[in-house]
Amino acid sequence: MYNRHLGPPAQALYRVFVQPALSAPLPRPICRSPPPTIPRPPLFQVRYAGKYRPPVARTQKYDEEIGSPYINLVDDSGTFHQSVRMRDVLRDFNRDTHHLVAVSPADPNDPSSLPTCKILSKESLREAQRAKAKPKKTVADLMKQLELNWAIDANDLNHRLKKMGEFLAKGMRVEVVFAPKKRGRKATAAEIEDVVKKVRSAAAESKGEEMKKPEGKLGEVLTMFFEGKGAKGKS
Repeated sequence: MYNRHLGPPAQALYRVFVQPALSAPLPRPICRSPPPTIPRPPLFQVRYAGKYRPPVARTQKYDEEIGSPYINLVDDSGTFHQSVRMRDVLRDFNRDTHHLVAVSPADPNDPSSLPTCKILSKESLREAQRAKAKPKKTVADLMKQLELNWAIDANDLNHRLKKMGEFLAKGMRVEVVFAPKKRGRKATAAEIEDVVKKVRSAAAESKGEEMKKPEGKLGEVLTMFFEGKGAKGKS
């Protein structure tokens, strides 16, 4: 070993100081737990909103938009107050829930004319705007459906054709659905052709026209499409 090449004094020092250090076990490394992970907010947050409804353009002026120092005011009871200071009116109601609305503007040709206003809730104004935004259905948009079986008796057929004529005369669209009876007598080929002929004839008498070709099969399920005179060109 290395200490054999040393003299006696050096060997003594070696045994006292060096050899114990060499035989001592190495210290174990200290295991440190990883630092806690701190959640960070995302750079971009996605928010899911309800169905988007575009704002409805309004024609009435609200609050300061009215632009007149004096107004005529109609209160909740319907009482008419003439020439009221608008500043006082705006101060006397809850502007978080209501608006001052000019229901009748001033006459631009009359310098003494004042706008007539009412205090209305914001909720009622929103409902009115949503109602205006909905497209109004015309008579031509209405679709009626009549169900016939191929072996229908004459009286029942005449009643159905009369109803169809009334609908077409009003400009409505009518679907006539033919189907075989689940039980009972089956119609003959001549009866099938005859009932289709009568339906077309009744439609023509009411100034109705076929919108498109029938869908289905004669003697089975068949749908015919008619439109009144007022419905034409509005599809």
